[in-house]
Amino acid sequence: MKNVLKAFGIIALVAVIGFSMVTCDDWANDDSDDNSGNYNNGDYNSGGNNTGGNNTGGDNTGGNNTGGNNNTITKPDTPTNFYVYKSSSNVTSSSIQMSWDDVTRATGYYVYRSSSASGTYTKVGTSTSTLYTNTGLSANTTYYYKVSAYNSAGESSMSAYDYATTSASSSGGGGGTTPTLGAPTGVTATRDSSTPTTVKISWNAVSGASKYKVYYSSTSSGTGSLDDTVTATSYNSTNNSADKTWYFRVIAVSISGTEGTPSSWVSVGPVTSGGGSGGGTNGSVKIVNNSTRTIMNFTLYQQGYDLIGGTGYYSFSATIQAGESATWTNAPSGNYVRIGSQTYSGYKVNKNTSFTVTAGQTTTVTITNSDIVSN
Repeated sequence: MKNVLKAFGIIALVAVIGFSMVTCDDWANDDSDDNSGNYNNGDYNSGGNNTGGNNTGGDNTGGNNTGGNNNTITKPDTPTNFYVYKSSSNVTSSSIQMSWDDVTRATGYYVYRSSSASGTYTKVGTSTSTLYTNTGLSANTTYYYKVSAYNSAGESSMSAYDYATTSASSSGGGGGTTPTLGAPTGVTATRDSSTPTTVKISWNAVSGASKYKVYYSSTSSGTGSLDDTVTATSYNSTNNSADKTWYFRVIAVSISGTEGTPSSWVSVGPVTSGGGSGGGTNGSVKIVNNSTRTIMNFTLYQQGYDLIGGTGYYSFSATIQAGESATWTNAPSGNYVRIGSQTYSGYKVNKNTSFTVTAGQTTTVTITNSDIVSN
């Protein structure tokens, strides 16, 4: 019996020793795997966060620094002062020339054309300068154009349209092209004496003209906007605010519809206390203070004045002591119905009156105590 127990103990000891050797071998192999192929080289150090992770392929090289927002390019603005030339030196029977102002950030410009002002505009050319000539056109035909600016970020919206008509083609047997009408001469612009928002434009007749186009603008450059087309040699332009300068020019049009050379821009100035109306229609208003109070800084209202629209009333800056007077030497001609003033020491002028200012003459208005009211 003892021999059996002894044999059984030896067998158990051998089994334990064998199991321990196998387990140690597995541990060694697992550790080798982690060091060589997984943890150090392949996963964490070489192919993980250091080389292929956050440093090289992550935030530094391919992330925020190189491909970020430091050099953002935006689309250019829409070209301004787009003008299609209409003179014989810029228009032939098969070509029309145009220009516009340079646009910041633009690398080039697209030119579009249409057969009507409100029609579909098709791209017909590209230019890297602010001048373009469209060729291959039909004779005696009106073409409408727009221009846009572009760069690597995209294209701007198209400009306002302008147009021109090609000249008639040369005919055989010694014929020539239809002569281009000359620019109107003697163009003047004058504010109306009773309604300064109305400007009268006059010019000399052009031989061969059947009608005239009158353009207006707030600047002396560009094409301006068409005010109206008339057959006479004068025109009354309305609704021109009295506190700013307006510019006008005239183009003669032949019986075939061909436009001639535009006149030069002429201007009419604002109606203010500091400057003339540009038309020689101003007079003077002398304000006599017969009240016992000091009065200052006046507003004079013409008949039909519009406080909401900001027309028909004018400012005159002066301080007039009791018994003294001051003269406004640049008063627009017309009929006036009221005088007011700035409050001084709790009192101001509020005088409903009726007087007329005539160009080159002085009108006297007297302020008495009955015209002074408390504020």
